[in-house]
Order: sequence, then C-alpha cells, then structure tokens
Amino acid sequence: MTQTLRIGLHILPADPFWVQVREAAIQRAQQLDITIVPLTFEAQAISGSAIADLWDELQAHELNAFVGQFLPRSLARYLLQQGLPLIFAEESDLVHPLSTAPLGLSTAAKMVMEYMMARCAPGARLAVFGNETNLPTASTRTQGYQAALRPRPDLNVAMLNTPWRFEEVCDTVRRALASATPPFDSATPLDGIFGYSDPIALAAAHVGRELGFVDDHTYVVGINGDPLALAAIVDGSMHATVETGASDLARNLIDYACRAAQGETLPASFPYRLCLVTRENVAQISAEKLIAIAELPSRLVDVNRRQEEQRVRLLETSLAMHRQALVSLDGAVGLRELVRLICERYEFDDGALYIWDESLRTLRPLGAQSADGDGDRNGRAASDVLNHALLQNRPVYIPDTEHSQRFAPDSLHPATRARVALPVRHGHSTLAVLDLHNNKRRPRGQAEIDALQTLADQLGGAIRNARLFSDAVAAKRTAEQANQHKTRLLTNVSHELRTPLDVIMRYSAAALVEPSGYATRLPPKLRRDQARIQESGRHLSRLINDLLDLSQAESGSLTIYPERLETLSFLSEFFDDMQAVFAPGEGVQWQLHLSEKLPPIMADPVRLRQILVNLISNAAKFTQQGRIALGANAVPGEVHIWVEDTGRGIPADLLNHIFEAFVTAETTVSPLDRSQEGIGLGLSLTRELVHLHGGRLKIDSLLGYGTTCHLYWPLPVEQRPESPIRSLHPTDQPLAALLDELTRTSGPLVRATTDYIHAHFDHNISRAQLADAVGFSPNHVARTFREEVGLTPWQYLNRYRVAKAQHLLRTSETSVTDIATAVGFNSPAYFCRIFRRESGKSPHAFRIETGST
Repeated sequence: MTQTLRIGLHILPADPFWVQVREAAIQRAQQLDITIVPLTFEAQAISGSAIADLWDELQAHELNAFVGQFLPRSLARYLLQQGLPLIFAEESDLVHPLSTAPLGLSTAAKMVMEYMMARCAPGARLAVFGNETNLPTASTRTQGYQAALRPRPDLNVAMLNTPWRFEEVCDTVRRALASATPPFDSATPLDGIFGYSDPIALAAAHVGRELGFVDDHTYVVGINGDPLALAAIVDGSMHATVETGASDLARNLIDYACRAAQGETLPASFPYRLCLVTRENVAQISAEKLIAIAELPSRLVDVNRRQEEQRVRLLETSLAMHRQALVSLDGAVGLRELVRLICERYEFDDGALYIWDESLRTLRPLGAQSADGDGDRNGRAASDVLNHALLQNRPVYIPDTEHSQRFAPDSLHPATRARVALPVRHGHSTLAVLDLHNNKRRPRGQAEIDALQTLADQLGGAIRNARLFSDAVAAKRTAEQANQHKTRLLTNVSHELRTPLDVIMRYSAAALVEPSGYATRLPPKLRRDQARIQESGRHLSRLINDLLDLSQAESGSLTIYPERLETLSFLSEFFDDMQAVFAPGEGVQWQLHLSEKLPPIMADPVRLRQILVNLISNAAKFTQQGRIALGANAVPGEVHIWVEDTGRGIPADLLNHIFEAFVTAETTVSPLDRSQEGIGLGLSLTRELVHLHGGRLKIDSLLGYGTTCHLYWPLPVEQRPESPIRSLHPTDQPLAALLDELTRTSGPLVRATTDYIHAHFDHNISRAQLADAVGFSPNHVARTFREEVGLTPWQYLNRYRVAKAQHLLRTSETSVTDIATAVGFNSPAYFCRIFRRESGKSPHAFRIETGST
C-alpha cells in the first residue's frame, strides 16, 4: 500500500495574495490526495537552539517535503542539511539539490516599468518605492526595473527605501517630504511612480495626492495584482500592475514538493504565470480573481472551525482550573488537581509540577520538602529538559523523544514518546516548570503549545495564591496562639490581683466603720485617705472585672443568660439610677427620650446594664456642659437605643480605632485636663457584649460637638414575622424540613457553620472553636450568619438543641435533667428557661401535651 505523502506548509496570510497562495496550495494537495501539515511558527525569530527545536517538531510530523515562506538562510540550510526537501514560496538565491524557488519578479518589474516608460516623455521624473529589506524578492525587483531603465538614460529616477506595509509606507513618504528628500526636492508633480508591490504603490500615490506631488497625469504602477490594485485601475487612480498568478504559483509549489518527496531532481528555479494588467484587460483578470477569491470562504471554514475549537478548549480548561482553585485550599492537593485537569483536557498521559526552590537553587517535585532522596533523583533526572525550559523561559516541545537531537531519552520515563515542558510564570518570576508526557507520539501545533503556556501561567497564579494562603494560615495560627497567651496572662494576673485587693478593701472598709474596730475614732484627714483608698480599690476592681470579661469574650468562654425584658421599664429604671449616680452638675442636662411603644427584647439584664453603664459613663466623663440623653425607638426587626452627649467629641482619626482594646478618647486630652483616667477597655468590651447578643454598635462623633452611640438590639424572632425562621413548637413543620428551609439559600459559610453545630451541639462550643472550624474570624462568622439567617450562631445552636430535646421528650422516658445534658446544656435550670422561650412551654408540659410517656 502506497504511503500518503506529507507536505509541511508554512505560508503566512500576510496579505490577500499569500492567502490565495496558501488556500490554492491546500486545494491542489487535496486534488493529489496529499496530506498538508500547516505550520505557523514565526520563521524570522528562529535561530540558534530554536532551529533544533523546530527540527524535532518537523520530524514528529514525518514530513516528506517542506514548502516555506520568508525562511532565514540559517534555517533553510539546516533543514536541507538534514535531508528535508525545501520548496521556497518566494524567490531565493540559495542553491541546493534538494531545493527550488520561483523565478519571475525580475521579469514582472521589468514588464511594468517598460509599460510606464513607454508613456513618459524624455526627461520625465520617476520615483521608485520599496527595497528596504535585503530579501532576494527585493533584489530581483531591483534588477528588473534597472534593466528596463538602461535604454532610457534621459529619465530622472529617484529611489526611496520604504517598508512593505501600507501604513508604514505612508509614514516614510511623509517624513521624506518634510526633509525634501529626493524625489520630493521639487515642487513639480512626479511623472511616474513604481512600487515594489501594489500596496507600496497605492500608499505612495495616496500620500502624493494628499501632499501635491501626484496628480492626474502621474502614472502609478506596481506588482502582484492585488484586488485593491485592480479596483484602482478600474477607477483610474492606478495604471498598471503585473498579476503574479497565485493559483499557478501554488500549483507549482505542491507539484515540485511531490516530485522532491519522490526523489526526483529539482530545477534551481521554476517560472510561474505573469500577466500585465491595464485598463484594457482588468475586467477579465478581475473576474478570474473574483472566482478564485469566492472559493476561499468554503475552504477557510474548516480552518476557522479548528481554531475556534482550540480557543473553546482553552477557555473551558481555564474556567475549570479557576473553579478548582476556588474549591481547594490545600496548596499541593489543589495544584495536582490543576495539573490533572490540563492532562485530561489536552490528552496527556501523565503530568507533574516541579517547583523552583530558591534556597536550594534547584527544581523539586511538588510536595517534596527537600532535595534529598527521591525528590533529588527525580529533579536531577529531569534537569536537561526542565532546566532548559526554566532558564530559557519558554516551552520545550519534544515531539519524539527517541529521535530528539537535543535531549536524550529520560530513563525515569521509559514509556514517554512525546513531552512538553513549560515554564510556570507569575509576573516576571518563574515559579515552577510543568512537565507533560505522552506515551505515544502526538504532534502538536504551535497554537496548542501557546494554549498550554497560557494554562501554565495560570498555574503560576495558583501557586502564588497557595503560598499566600499558607502564609495567612500560619500568621493566623501565630496570632491565635499569641491571643491565647494574652488571655491566659490577663486571667492569671487578674486573679492574682484580686487577693491583695480584697485584703486592702476589707481593711479600709473596716477602718471606716463607726464605731471603729480599733477602739478609737480616726482623725478626719485619715478617714478621707481611707475613703480614697476604698474608692480606688473599687475602681481597680472594676478594671479587673473588665479585663476578665474581655478576655473571656475574645476567647469565646463568656456566657450570657438572655431573658425577656420590658424595654420601656428597664431603660426608665436604668436612667433613674444613672441620674442618682451621676448627679447633674451645673450646665449639664440629663434627658430621657423613649418611645411610648417599645417592644420587649431578649437580653442578659446584667450585661445589658453593663453595656449602658459604659456608654453613659463615657458621656458623663467628657461632658462638662450641655446635655446627656438616653433614647430608644422601634425600627424594623430591632430596637434602636442611643446615648447622646454634647461633650468634646472624638477626633476622626481616632474614631476608626475607638473599639480597639486600650484605645481611649483621652489620648487627645492634655494630662492636666484628665479628670478621670481609663485604660480603654470599656468600648472594646461593650462591643463584644453587644455582638454576643447579636446586636450592633455604631458611634458617630464630631470633634467639639459631641458623640452619639447607636445600639441596635435584635427583636426576638417571634416579633419579626418577616423572618424566615420559625419557632420549634411541635405543631410546626418537622426539624429536618425547618433546617432545610433555614439554610436553603444560605452561602457556604453559613452551611459550614450549621454543619459544625449539627455535629457538635452536645459539646461546649466556643466562638473561637466555631470560627476556627470554618476558617474565619468570630465576628465575621457571627455577622454573616445573622445577616443571612436572621439569628446569631448561638441562637441557632439553642434552637437546634431544643429541637433535639423535643425529639427525646417525644420518643423516650429520659429525665429532663439527662436530656438537658444530652443536648449540651450544663444547667438544667438554664435549659428549662431556653426551652420555654423557644417552644412556649416547659419540657414537662411539652412531654404531657405530645402524649409521651
């Protein structure tokens, strides 16, 4: 059976002419039942070791011959030395038994130049544009037009070297005109223009008409027979061109490639059809070219489809990698999964990631902790390929490892037949090398290698993110340990201070009792000193209590005991007490602004009073004149309580840090003006207590005008009918359905929180434990949970525990005390209070009502 010839085709669609040549060549190959292998490398950029890289790729394609365009001489010689027949798509002065090239541009230039000269009077001024490069295609054009000029020495001809592209030619011509460079050193319009190509001629004529050195009498001629040139001939703005037959050239390229592949002797060059196009025959030539161009879309459909498939595959793989990176937070596991995705989508049999270790100055396999043992062995074995990709900072593609001229077969991967190594980059740094293997030869085009490099660079972002996450976890762990040590220190120091403080306060109190236990009456001055000692002791005791409360709140061990409070009466009584403690002085008015209808709230009365005392104390401390007001009103889902004063206010820069521990508003006050000192725990502790109740605390202040503290206290759930949370009364829907409704639209953080609560409800769960389990700060967990669910995590935990208790009360004879312990309550009395609040009756009444024995 005759083997099908395989011809490599490297013709880039730089302009319409070469698009026609490439597609006509593909069509001719189909007629001859020849396989065309399209190649899209950038030939001018290939030199040095890159030539060997390209040769490995060409070998993998098993080419019988190669048709190439714009090939550097070094690359062409190398391919011919390797025995690959080479058919140049354009004229070349390289002569070799295995190569041939078209010949005709010199004739074309002479033909069109003679046409123009025959219409020019003696002494005519002509301009030639082109020849900026030293390519053979330019030199043959030069030879052609110079040969045409020899019989006419009377003509004045000026040459302007220009690029080949339309826009660049326009810029070059404008610069030459500005500097009066020939042929623009005269105000008289030119008699003729010859361009080395049609686009060059059209660009020069365009600028000439714009700037006045071309008029209706100037002849304009070019080479190639481009569609735009034909249109210009029709409208009279161009006079002639030489149509270099794209179809004829393509047919010759493929036919000579077949002859070379079959071992036939090649001529040094071959001609192809040339036709002078003028106004007389432009209609016929245009029709022929239109038919050829009309066939292009149908042949380009398959090319566009393949390109679109490659683009879609790249986008789908990139999206899958992005999703996987969001799911996996474990660096090594996540990166291995990303490598697996690339292998799966691009049909590789195996893949590995080698990380650059800056300290060891080597590549090590992903997950290896050092360069010892197997990790070192694997790293060294792959060094030739991987280090080349690392140092050159570009992909290494080995289409056939058994015949590669650059890299020896890898003894650690004997089954590998094709390999791709890609630098994994992030910014300007190379972080790793991606190593991909195929067990069979599998040719891959440049577009596919480029797509793989894009995905490898996406891996670089994943590596960077994994490192940042690891650093953040380590920093979080260190901060938590430091916080635990701080809490432990505060607790120990506070307890150690209590003993001597109690002794001091007891002795000072005993000394103030009348009659004195010392059988004598103390002098008035000594009694004043003892009273000061007593007051200082009470102040220090309050500070110690604040330290303990704050440390317990931050560690999650502070317990609150909420109960139903009548808001109006509670705030009224509190205000009366505060007026008695902080007797209004001259210039300070105390005001109470309470709405007549304030709904009840759930709060620990001791802690709520502590919160309000801290806010009122701060207001009294910094207000010497003006007013201090306590107010409250109902807002949707909350009770808004505020404490307002007209004191000195808080600076804007300090307001952002006022809730931090040990920060006080007194930092802006002169030491001589500090009537009462504080250590800055009040507001920090106040906010923690508010958060424990599920509330919010906000402070507005303007320096010199006063401060307003806004306290937003959540209403009990049964008073918020818009909330999706239902009570757990036995007549309501079952627990599973209620919990499903609760978290149906919740985000991943809430779901993770409820999952942890379901698994550990019968244990003592602290805020720190819960936050650590879901990977966020305690405040963030509480705030997000409340925003999405309408409850704090602790309210949800109590409801879940009550639901479990309801189930046990219905289905067992277990005592209430044992049930309380089984569902996580340490105190049966507290359990009964929570149960009654959530279900509307005591556990005993619930058991009787549901008919349980």
